[in-house]
Amino acid sequence: MLAGLYFDRGDFASATQLAGIHLTKRDPNSLQAFSIAVRSAAASKNYDVARAALDQMEKVKGSETAVLLERAAVERAAKGAPAAIAVLEGSRRDLRDPENEVVLRALVDSLLEEKKSEAALHRVDAAIAAHPEAASLEELRGAVLARMGRTDEARASF
Repeated sequence: MLAGLYFDRGDFASATQLAGIHLTKRDPNSLQAFSIAVRSAAASKNYDVARAALDQMEKVKGSETAVLLERAAVERAAKGAPAAIAVLEGSRRDLRDPENEVVLRALVDSLLEEKKSEAALHRVDAAIAAHPEAASLEELRGAVLARMGRTDEARASF
């Protein structure tokens, strides 16, 4: 999508315009176009515009996870990691469920950014306890442990 190329170049005004054209003339349900519009607005510090785009994106069937992640990213940009944590925790998703792993990863990243590594590790360990068969959770545990400087334990998780 052309809007994505403009976004990657840092031309957020053009990216927003082209994403809007795509949504109005081609596919009003394009999660990719909505994401570009949201991210462009946030990158331009137009957080109210980003939130309005999220409100529209929320109307697209099957957009729940994408909206949640984008909303957390907007709030992180606007107010910092604690706001992103509040959005992600407020979603009431079962973060032990592997289907919500992408949300768990976003929460872990925000917790680590806030130097709450024990809380991040606790969340990952809870997911592993509920689904020990999910190898990607062990990888996430290893990454958290490595960031905590616990390299021997991290190696064991990988």
